[in-house]
This record gives sequence, C-alpha cells and structure tokens, in this order.
Amino acid sequence: MRQNAALFFFFALVATLCDRSWIGLDAMRYYPLDPNHLWQPWWVPLQYGVMGLLAVHFAALVTRYLVPRDTEPPRDPLARFAISASWFVAAFIAGGLFDATRARRLAVVLVAVWLVRFLLQRPRGGEALAVLVITAGLAAAGTAGEIVLVWLGVMEYTRPAFCGLPWWVPGLYLHAGYLARDIARAWFNGR
Repeated sequence: MRQNAALFFFFALVATLCDRSWIGLDAMRYYPLDPNHLWQPWWVPLQYGVMGLLAVHFAALVTRYLVPRDTEPPRDPLARFAISASWFVAAFIAGGLFDATRARRLAVVLVAVWLVRFLLQRPRGGEALAVLVITAGLAAAGTAGEIVLVWLGVMEYTRPAFCGLPWWVPGLYLHAGYLARDIARAWFNGR
C-alpha cells in the first residue's frame, strides 16, 4: 500500500510540475477553468497520479506474463530508475521548450533516443517483448487519453499537428513506458 501511495505522489507531483512548464511555455492551456490560461485545474495531479499507478501496474503485469522467472534482475535498479526518471522529465520539459520551433524534430529525437535506450539495454526474448509492449502500449494509451481530453474541450495544445496534439506526445509516452518498466522492476517482481 505504501508503494502505491508513493507512486501516486511521485507521478502527481513530478508530472504536474512538468505539465506546469507546458503552460508557462505556452505549449498548452486548460479550459474553461482559468480564463487567463495560467493555472492547472485541481484534478491534474489526481489524473497524473492515477495514470502513473496504472502505468506501473500495467508494466508489472506485462513483466509477470512475458519475462521468465529466472531472468536476472538489473544490477542497479535505482540507477535505472534515476536514468528513466531523468529521461521522462527531460522529454516532458523538451515538449514545452521546443513545441513552437522544432516539434517534428523533437518527435524524431524522442523516438531515436527510445530506440538507442532499447538497443543499449540489450533485452532478450520475453524481456524485449515486455519492453516493447509496455512502451508502445503506454504511447498508444497516453496519446489516446490526451486526444480524448482535447476532444472534450478541457485542454488544448497551442500548436496541434494531429488530432489536436503535437507530434512529440507519443514519444513522451514511450519514455514514460521505460519509467513505468523500471519502477515495476524495482518494486514489483524485480525481473
């Protein structure tokens, strides 16, 4: 239970602060709660906390089914978590920083970095499939969720490219998949 509370708090805090950078950099706005488009609605930390919990438990479930029990856990799971958290935050903030000038290039860079991370980790067999399912699954689910929020009119990106979203949003969620995978490895099952 404490692990879930910590996960909820971590994602609620970190992702809300990163989301705040998007508002400050005029990459997105929330409606209709703030006519000046300066603040986030009260439900944003709750949304990110729940999303983080779902992502990590999805990663743990996929790991349980696809990664053999005798797979050796990573040598330093804390270092992997730190690296994944850093890439997630960097990708999140880069979205706001480069949305106005280099959104397509940022999308390509985020996918390329994801691919390099995949190749450097050298996952084998079920582990490789698990990483692909987790990262692609979160990229699809996160992108779809944001499309729904835009469609409902509660938020908007200032420079949308497809379905109301910038090109780099799926790449951000690819990195969220790595973060969810590394947290799931460290706290749930270790494989």
